[in-house]
Amino acid sequence: METISSQNKISGRQSNIELLRIISMILIILFHFSTYVDFGFPTSSISLNRLWVQFLYSGGRIGVNLFVMISGYFLITSQRFKTEKALKLWTQVFTYSVLAFAAFVVFGGEAFGVKKLIKAVLPMTYQEWWFASAYFILYLFSPFINKLLTGFDRKTYQKFLALAFVLWSVIPTFTNTPFLCNQFIWFVFVYSVAGYIRLHFNSRDDSAGGGRYLLLSAAAYAVSFLSVIALDLIGIKIPTLGEHATYFFAMQRLPSIIVSTFLFIGFTRIRIKNSRVINTLASSVFGVYLIHENPYVRVFIWTKVFGGASGLAGSKLLVAYSLGVAFAIFVFCAAIELLRINTLERFCSKLLGKISDKIVEKTERIFSGRFFEKT
Repeated sequence: METISSQNKISGRQSNIELLRIISMILIILFHFSTYVDFGFPTSSISLNRLWVQFLYSGGRIGVNLFVMISGYFLITSQRFKTEKALKLWTQVFTYSVLAFAAFVVFGGEAFGVKKLIKAVLPMTYQEWWFASAYFILYLFSPFINKLLTGFDRKTYQKFLALAFVLWSVIPTFTNTPFLCNQFIWFVFVYSVAGYIRLHFNSRDDSAGGGRYLLLSAAAYAVSFLSVIALDLIGIKIPTLGEHATYFFAMQRLPSIIVSTFLFIGFTRIRIKNSRVINTLASSVFGVYLIHENPYVRVFIWTKVFGGASGLAGSKLLVAYSLGVAFAIFVFCAAIELLRINTLERFCSKLLGKISDKIVEKTERIFSGRFFEKT
């Protein structure tokens, strides 16, 4: 089995897109800050701090979309399923789930329970991290999705995206219903958007640089954020509307996908010098998510460590504090993940490779058997 060292993988990354990967995770951390800290802003008034927290909230779903787009952009040209990569992804999630459970049972005062143990051992099945479960299933299906999408000519691909866009973004935006769309289906759509950009959009003779699309993304976001301000103003008289001021920034809403798409195109077209620092940090991003969003760690972070942030609702320090929190969480979790990559993952690499080979061998033997040949 051919193996590639982690060093080669890092040096072979495109730093412009890896930088976007880092930005996506920071947006997600800031979103969690705005969600898990209860600031208790009243709908009867508008303040700069309230608008700032709403700004952080609106970036979270954009970050999720960008993360899936990055995966779709690179995976769409993949010709075969990499069992070893799927195993590494599963092992990564399993490791953090079991270690966090064990640590909080032993040191954190969490009561041991059989059901809790089962959930910790089977984190994908029980969706301990909703994103990780949806992303893992997306990766498993990616070879089949690629077969479908790469079989489209450009016009057919456009029709497919247009239909999905209307059903799962336009209609949900104006009706507040997911219209039979779950997280996995949405990921497939976002993955397909990135696939189109890779296969057809970037291949066109278009001299527009990344700066143009970054400006379009900023303009689209600015216009979209006006809906937040408008609903805040209306909410002074109608509190119910004020409570849903960030409505248009849910994952399936038009503003989220439009801003995400322009931002993603912009970063694919800008060229920055290959940076080992950026590429190394980007390799830790998924681990950063798994650590700080673990069910036990999440409660600890936002109640024990940064639980006092709610007291800054009226403080001028809130903006700086929120950015400092995001930076601290990212750096701390990235350090843990890089340690895991260079110790546990490196130690288990050969074993996972052998297991992968066995799975591929057994699978090919099963599907080449008489039953499947007759079927």
